[in-house]
Amino acid sequence: MTSFKNSFACLVLMALLGVARSGQISFGEKIDSSWHDAHATFYGDIKGGQTMSTILCSKEGGVKFDIHGNPYWMLVLVRNAAGAGEVINVRIKGSQTRWIQMSRNWGQNWQTGTDLVGQSLSFLVTTSDYKRLYFNDVAGADWSFGQAYDGKTNF
Repeated sequence: MTSFKNSFACLVLMALLGVARSGQISFGEKIDSSWHDAHATFYGDIKGGQTMSTILCSKEGGVKFDIHGNPYWMLVLVRNAAGAGEVINVRIKGSQTRWIQMSRNWGQNWQTGTDLVGQSLSFLVTTSDYKRLYFNDVAGADWSFGQAYDGKTNF
């Protein structure tokens, strides 16, 4: 297998050299003289961090909670969050539990391994500007996986 890879690499190299020697590819030649140097101006610190700023989102309706999974693993997509828009922390509370810290799975999908089937669900959501909202009884005790629930309020 190794000798095949080496032979293939030599064959490709010889083909490229043949094309270059035939004049179809030239090395070190200017392609277009109408190009000019360009410069960008950034204001603020050396990282350019003050060049762009956060624009707060306004959304219609409440924060939405899409619940997926099974009795042993729950995945909640938190969407339609206004304000900063980026959710950095989510806690969930069943009607028979204390607050449970959820972990970020990916994007705005948050997960827990706690069985909360048959309990009404409340959420405590924190956004990147450290604003917190408490969503009480978003999903009643008869909630089911694969459904979306409206938190009714927003940031």
